[in-house]
Amino acid sequence: MNGYALLLTCVVAFCALGLYLFWGRLSHFPDRTVQDVSSFLRPVDSANMLKILNPETEALLQSALTKRALRWEQRRNLHYAREYMIRMSHNAAIFMEWANSELSKEIVGRPGETEDYLEGARNLQLAASEFRIYATLSLFRINLWIAFRTILWLPLSAPTIANLREIYGFKFFSLHAKLSQAVSELGLLYGNQFQQDLLKGL
Repeated sequence: MNGYALLLTCVVAFCALGLYLFWGRLSHFPDRTVQDVSSFLRPVDSANMLKILNPETEALLQSALTKRALRWEQRRNLHYAREYMIRMSHNAAIFMEWANSELSKEIVGRPGETEDYLEGARNLQLAASEFRIYATLSLFRINLWIAFRTILWLPLSAPTIANLREIYGFKFFSLHAKLSQAVSELGLLYGNQFQQDLLKGL
């Protein structure tokens, strides 16, 4: 009976995943051009994110706060970091859709197409996908820390939030800079106004 229940659970989960992917395919944005990017970007407080990831900020908190107050402040900062990371991951996904759309035009054909557009789209596709991988790993770690390492009565040490700057070789600052550069270069090909509007999502 247990084996049958496990098999049934796996089948149901597999079917649910298939329906989710099928629904996503039916409802995805048709063809995200540069005009369809800035309106879908979510605002990010980059300055506050950098402050949260700064080890000096955390060192200052450790020297100024009690153990209980420090855990509470870390929990608060982790919630901010999670919110910013969700928004940045969303924006990276939008940029990736735009890059994919640009690359698909290579197949369809577009009068006046130049290698600059294609190279810029490839760079953006790579930069956005790498940042999305980092964001996924980062969000997983943040959620674990919020649940298990900011509760005072749990026997786990407090997290070092600055460690979010690098996860399994994925470095936040270099990936963010790479994504910003790719967005800037491809956006500039469409004009200064497009470039500035797109950079607001970073």
